[in-house]
Amino acid sequence: MKTLKKQHGMTGLGWVIILLLIGFFILLGLKIIPVYMNNYKVTSVLEGLKTDPELVGIGPARIRKTLLKRLDINMITELEQEDILIEKLGNALKVSVDYETRKSFTKDIDIVIYYSKSVEVPIR
Repeated sequence: MKTLKKQHGMTGLGWVIILLLIGFFILLGLKIIPVYMNNYKVTSVLEGLKTDPELVGIGPARIRKTLLKRLDINMITELEQEDILIEKLGNALKVSVDYETRKSFTKDIDIVIYYSKSVEVPIR
């Protein structure tokens, strides 16, 4: 008589579960990666305000206008004018951006990511 060897490998149900998990994480990545890329653009625009020599000594209204223009150039649509706060701190202006991004994951589930960034722009 022949003895049965132990079977090795996964069942069909095991493969389906693995493929569903891989698909879930791919879908999650496709939804979240563009949001983080936009946040990187916002951060770079804010850092650019800090180091731009043309902005030294100008007022809050002009800084807000420049910031909105640069965000528009980078195609950032999540930020509204109300999300930008500019306050005076001694010999600098603190430019803060607080906003949230909401992306639909499935029909009934949304992904909400909140960001808060700030830089100080020197005034003379």
